[in-house]
Formats: sequence, C-alpha cells, structure tokens
Amino acid sequence: MRCPLLLCFFLATSLVGQEPPDGEPSAPDVFTETVDVLVVNIETVVTDKKGDRVTGLRREDFRLVVDGEEVPIDYFTEVRDGLAQPSTPIDVSVETPDELFAGEPIPTNYLVFIDDFFSIGAHRNVVLTGLADQLTRLGETDQVAVVAYDGRRATMLVGWTSDAKKIRAALEEARERRAGGIQRRMEANMFLSRPGSDIDAEVGTRGVTEMAVSPDAPSPFSPDAYYPMLGRQIDRLVEAAAATLRGSLPPPGRKVALLVAGGWTSGPLFEQSQQAVLAGVVGQEMLERQQDLLKAGVWYRPLVDTANLLGFTLYPIDAPGAGWSGPDVGSVLAGQGFGDSEANVEFTLKQLAAETGGRPLLNGLRSTALAKTVEDTRSYYWLGFSASRDGSGRHHDVRVEVVRPDLSARSRRSFVDMSLQEEAIRTVEAGLMLGEGEDMGDLDVTFGRIRPGEERRTVEAMLEIRVPFADLELLPVGGRLVTVFEVSLGARDKRDVVSNIVTLPVQMDLPEPPPPDAFARLPIPVVVRKEKHDFVVTVRDSVGGDVFIRRLTFDPKELMKAPARAADL
Repeated sequence: MRCPLLLCFFLATSLVGQEPPDGEPSAPDVFTETVDVLVVNIETVVTDKKGDRVTGLRREDFRLVVDGEEVPIDYFTEVRDGLAQPSTPIDVSVETPDELFAGEPIPTNYLVFIDDFFSIGAHRNVVLTGLADQLTRLGETDQVAVVAYDGRRATMLVGWTSDAKKIRAALEEARERRAGGIQRRMEANMFLSRPGSDIDAEVGTRGVTEMAVSPDAPSPFSPDAYYPMLGRQIDRLVEAAAATLRGSLPPPGRKVALLVAGGWTSGPLFEQSQQAVLAGVVGQEMLERQQDLLKAGVWYRPLVDTANLLGFTLYPIDAPGAGWSGPDVGSVLAGQGFGDSEANVEFTLKQLAAETGGRPLLNGLRSTALAKTVEDTRSYYWLGFSASRDGSGRHHDVRVEVVRPDLSARSRRSFVDMSLQEEAIRTVEAGLMLGEGEDMGDLDVTFGRIRPGEERRTVEAMLEIRVPFADLELLPVGGRLVTVFEVSLGARDKRDVVSNIVTLPVQMDLPEPPPPDAFARLPIPVVVRKEKHDFVVTVRDSVGGDVFIRRLTFDPKELMKAPARAADL
C-alpha cells in the first residue's frame, strides 16, 4: 500500500564553498544529453552432449541474439575455477573487463533469501544446516548476505561478508525464526476442506483476515475465495524477494541468489486455467497454457525480471512448505495437467532457474545446496553487450548460441528496458521494504530540528544531503565542470505504509576542480505526519552509474530535543 505521507518536497541546491560568482554564466544543461546505456551481463554455462562443462572457447565461438537479431558481443571473459582467463577483445581500442581482470580471481556473491512465510520449520532448517556446513566451499573472495522474509517484511540477518562466523551465526538465527508453513496449510484446509459454518469462529484467530466479502460474492471459504488470497500472499512474497535483490547491492563480482523456497506453487492460476478448460483446452495443451501464463507475468515474473536486470542468477532450493494444498486445476477441471503439488512446485522452481540461467535444487539436493551452487558458478563464460535504454519497460528476449552444434548453452533468457527513474524508485521501495539493509557509498544525510507544519498533525524538517564530489563523475562542458545525478527518497511509517517516491534531477557546475574534501549540499524541506518514519535516500550518478544508499530514521520527538545543527531550518 502506498500513501502520500511525504506531503511536500522542495529542492534547493547549493555548493558548499563552490558557488559560481554572480553574473558568471553556468554550463549548458547536459542532463538530457547524458548517454543512457543499459549494460547487460550474461553468465553462460556451456556443456557437451554428455552434460560435461566445455572450457577454452573464445568470443568467436558464440552468437548473441536479442529479439531475433544478432548483436555484437561487447566484452567476453572466460571464468575457470574462479579465475578470469585471458582473451582477445574485438576492438583493442576499447577497454574491456578482459584486460582488467585477466588472471585475477572473480568473486561470487551469494545472497540467501529465506522464505519463512510458506516454509515448514523442519524442512527449512535442513536447508539452513546444509548451508552452514558447506561454507568451507566458498572461495577466499566470495561473500554472503542472508535475508529472511516473514510475510510482512524482509530482514537482513547479515550484510555482505566473507566472515564464516558471522554467516554461520546468521544462519543459526534464521533457524530459530518462526516458520508459517503449518499455518498456511491450515488456511488452505479451512477454505478447501471444511464448510464455512464450521470455521466462522476461527477466522479472527488463524490469521485469515484478508478476504473482502460482498453480499454478491461466493462463499468466503470456497476455492473461489482462497485462490485470490493465495495470489496476494505470493505477490507479497515475490515483491519481497525482488526488493531483496535490489536492496542488497553486492560488491563487484558475480551475483547469485539462493532462494530457500517453502513450496512455491505455480498454480492454481485458477481463473485463467478455468477459461482455458471451458474453451476446450485439455491435456498437454493445459500444461502449455500454464507455462505460457507463468512466462507472461503471473506471480513470479517480477522476480525473474529483477534478477535478469540486476544480473542475479537464481538457484531456488526446494524446502517443502505449504505448497499447493488443494486439488490442482488441471485435474479438478479437466482430469489432466499437474497431478500433485510436488510437480506444481518443481515446475515453479525449474522456471525460475531456467529464466535466469541457474539450476533448481530439488529433493535430495536441498541438503547440499551451497556446495552444488558453488560448483555450478565457479566456471562460466561472461558475455556482455550494451543497449540504448529507452525506458519503455519492454521485455527483450536474449539467446546465447554456440557455433558448434554439439554444444549447448545455459544463460538468462531476457531483460527489461527500465528507465533510470523507475529503477531509482524501485531501489527506494526495496530499501523501505528490506528494513535493516546496508548503506552504500559515502553519502551523508541528516535531519535538522523540526517545526510544526501548516496542516494539522504534520511537521516540517530540513533534510540535508551531502554528496562528496570525489564520488561523482565531473564532465568538462563549456569551460566548466558539470556533475549530473538524481536524488530519490521515500518513507515508511509505523504501520508499514510506504509513501510516494520522489525523484529529483540535479545538475551542478563548477568553475574549477573542487578540493578533495568538497561536497555537493542539497537541503530539502520535507513535511510529514507527526510520527516516526523510516527514510531511504538514494543518489545515482547519471554519468558514472554509481548508486549511493542511505537509510535513516525520522523521529519527531527526538529531533525536538536535539541541539541545533547545520541542517536546521
């Protein structure tokens, strides 16, 4: 839910110690002239007909096809056993990662996302115990972050670290967290197995409070009512997982997400599948219909799109949970399709992995998930290309082909052309959902003392953002130096209501290079309700592409007692 908590933003920019003299012309507007390029990384595994890894291939052995048309491979690196191998760039005048990393270790960053909402504790803990036992498989430069989701908020248990003791402690903390899989099964049983008259008294005590029932609606405890509720639960799960990818920006290296999935179902896709059955679609056609719906954007598509856009490879781990507790629509409506919940769940995990170039870790592999993932991510080909960004939100199909017909390639299958502004908004939303996330970059954000707002129960405070010029790209334009960046911010109140997200373009020009310790200062008056809020502020360098994130708490009571400071009104 989003609400206009931030009632007023007004941007007034100035440069501390660097303001142009009066009357001196400023540099021309270059904000819209900056080249907006989307760099797409594609980690590719090549195998022969026996399924064995193939090494030693070169750039000319691959074809990169986007939306059916071949595009140039802008850079190419083979990573073998965690080390970048030498390769020859197509254009030696262009600096590429080949020359920067040849012979150097390429770290892999493993983000562990734990679903506590659908998982059953005993099954989840088998996975977590295995992860802890296999930490010795990590490389010296590899890092791990651990995040857990409880159905309401994603919480970072440990940020990016290579310290095995900290990672093991976070996994132990995760083992002690409450798991909701049994409750999810009870919900399903109440809706699908028992008459409504028997469970009316239990609704308020079992957490089944999401139904909005109208006089003309079907029984509130029928399958027709359960499927939409399950869909909303999965929507929130997917939103939290995607936010975790965005809000857990890893250090340089490969990005891998291990998803401890508590029986994630791809069904029932009830209404769409029912329509397909009524139209005469049965048997294998029903199965293909469900696959098409999943690819087209049902439930898990936002997670796949976020992973592919940010360069994460997904390795979903089957930790049996609530799963699909009712009869599958294929069998109940047509006598065809998925025959049981296990097939339904495995279909979901296989799709998540296939769409991003990863592997599903099913059945017995759940207890050796980290070892198998490390093994699978140690050797691969790192291809990349640059695409002009139009910000349309359009999906683009990507296919990596190997020239030799006896070899096959596994890689991500798509990417989304998202505008920088939309990316900034989603990054702020992710920071607000993630809760205790990590800050990035040397970004200083403070609140000054507050005063009553003009509207009842509101307060006004000065939010001051300071960005070191040393962290921003400076462009020589018209005899001056220009920096171009975007500031985005949002807030969440104590009821977890997220505000509107505001994005502000900023251009500053300087007559000469700034001192090493100089910074850009942006005072922003904000008006919010008179209560505690969590704020997230991001700054994105429009030229260099670096992103800086700062999280802070706005507490009116504390600020009213605080001494005056530079950011005060």
